[in-house]
Amino acid sequence: MSLLLALTLGCLTAASLGQSHTVCNPVTGLCFEQFSNSALNVTVGFALPPKQNKIFANEVLVLGSFPLPYRFAGITLGQSDNDVRRAQQGSITLAWYSIFESAEAAAKTPFSTDYCRGEISSLGSTHTLTPLIAAPIATTFSPLTTWGNGGAQFIFRCRNCNIVTQYFAMHDKAKLTTVISTSYPVYIDSTWTLANLSLAGSQHQQFTLDTKAARFANYSSILSAAGLL
Repeated sequence: MSLLLALTLGCLTAASLGQSHTVCNPVTGLCFEQFSNSALNVTVGFALPPKQNKIFANEVLVLGSFPLPYRFAGITLGQSDNDVRRAQQGSITLAWYSIFESAEAAAKTPFSTDYCRGEISSLGSTHTLTPLIAAPIATTFSPLTTWGNGGAQFIFRCRNCNIVTQYFAMHDKAKLTTVISTSYPVYIDSTWTLANLSLAGSQHQQFTLDTKAARFANYSSILSAAGLL
């Protein structure tokens, strides 16, 4: 039961907007600006370094919590008419996922962050995300990433997420859409590092991310709490 989280430019649905809020765990030290959808049982969060921080430039820490047996899930950046036209022309996507191709494989294989993958994709005309570059992106998955007991939680650091960080830098209130799907990734290489990702039949929920609140002065401490520093 593979989980994928995808960040893509373009609007895929229309729905009422929820609002993000800051959530900090006093035990772990983790903090995210996050949105939760009780109907879909989805939570998505982001932690960003301060804008002028050069040490952690163009990176973001991401939280994604989704129910199983959804095969992949994601986040869409942008909701305006221009974003829709961009999506129709072929938008850019940041995607990450586990390597499971079936429920049987997921049930028989102990989960490990070694099975998590990332890629840059573009949205084609058949509602499928396809790899844009033939190499994995620089993502590191936290040891706090979990899979099983009816749900999955992915926490990961992306250190070359220019597309995402630039979008957040342009919008203090960034329009986003959660995406969850029952379609498994279709791998296109022998090392299972790149895949085509179908958006057919996916469910969506729009929300607004407060990107100013997502910038944490103690970003390095948050990375350390996630086991990623």
